[in-house]
Amino acid sequence: MTSVGNPHGLADTPHISSVNEPNLVNEKFNLEINESMHLDDLINFAETPPTLIHEATAVSNPSMCCVGNNLYFLSWMIQNGYKNQIACVYTDPPFGTAQTFVSSESVSSYSDKLNGGAYLEFQIRRMRLIHLLLREGGILYLHIDETMLFQLKLLLDTVFGKSRYLGMITRRKCSSKNSVAKGVGDVADYVLMYTKGDRSKAKLERIVYPWTEEYIKKEFPKSENDSEGNVRKFKLVPVAASGKRNGKTGGLWRGNFPPDGKHWNPTPEKLDLLDSQGRIHWSSNGNPRKKVYLDESVGKRATNIVMDFRDAFNQNSISCGYPTEKNSDFVKMLIGAASEEGDIILDPFSGSGSTMVAASEIERKFIGIDFGIDAWRHYFRRLVKGEVLQKQLKDFAFLEPKDIAILESTLESEKITLLSDSKNLSTLVELLEQFNQLATE
Repeated sequence: MTSVGNPHGLADTPHISSVNEPNLVNEKFNLEINESMHLDDLINFAETPPTLIHEATAVSNPSMCCVGNNLYFLSWMIQNGYKNQIACVYTDPPFGTAQTFVSSESVSSYSDKLNGGAYLEFQIRRMRLIHLLLREGGILYLHIDETMLFQLKLLLDTVFGKSRYLGMITRRKCSSKNSVAKGVGDVADYVLMYTKGDRSKAKLERIVYPWTEEYIKKEFPKSENDSEGNVRKFKLVPVAASGKRNGKTGGLWRGNFPPDGKHWNPTPEKLDLLDSQGRIHWSSNGNPRKKVYLDESVGKRATNIVMDFRDAFNQNSISCGYPTEKNSDFVKMLIGAASEEGDIILDPFSGSGSTMVAASEIERKFIGIDFGIDAWRHYFRRLVKGEVLQKQLKDFAFLEPKDIAILESTLESEKITLLSDSKNLSTLVELLEQFNQLATE
């Protein structure tokens, strides 16, 4: 097929965009942001409005799928009222690996060809606009591997400010790799976290992941019936914390002093209240412990090392077939901690749509941007038909022009408007024909 433009400087990748940007030169990069495009140039990069492919009519502020160059759409968003409006950005950009990625059907999905200074300039242009779009206290999650991790950390320190760095999550992305001849197997990737503005005002709740049956069985081994006969699972935790204290928390309570080197936690007054509510368990030797009920626990607190959210890794894993598809439950956990129902989640490298799927499931609006034909082909199949086991992908049909009515109905019911930066792509029929053409090459 004939590609329209080369918006990201990424060669040999089937994509949809009529927008080009100034050349990205592979040379030494200056982290003082003395680059070839000034901020005003970036803000004004979108010189014309996008083409409307489908408009969601049932809502005044719909989610959006934006087909084309993300620099163009980020610029257009700033020009059209989205500045300081985005609650959270989660994105999984190209990693600078110099690889070409193919889908489960051996179709070229995208080429990750940029490296060095060109790659960093490509990223900083977008990160500066993302910073403008985030609201005060908004959260950026940048999902990346080790290839350009440290360079991107310095770049984001420059754009957001070093004091706005909130930490880094290390995620186990797959099972152990035993095929490496030297060194260690590559089983991890990383999420850099930043906020906009005062770090102390970051709108980020405690990140937790939901209980699994195995964990519940281990952590909440006890149960009792409430007044209505409902079974409530609970665990017992100490009512004393480390550190000797004077005053009430270090004194006598119910005939007992706290253990040596400890103090009552909570205070004796609160312990009295808990006991009156039946929330203190007394052992046979008179040792008090507090009941913590499963139905009052939001989940297991996440640490900065996450082991439980691997990407699709075998034939019995659920997948949409896109080569860099991320675990949508992992994305859901992150964006859920950084937003509330009705907030807008942005993913400027949306790929097969894991962020958009996750946002919809927790009642957030989303804006997804990507220029790859194969990315949108996978997302719209995912939107209309869901996902299947990897071993079933070979028989999992993509959408074709004959499916227009189904896609239109789904976009309307999901309240999604579809835009393009290409004047040559203005209808769903034309978009699906691009999908069909890609699959037959």
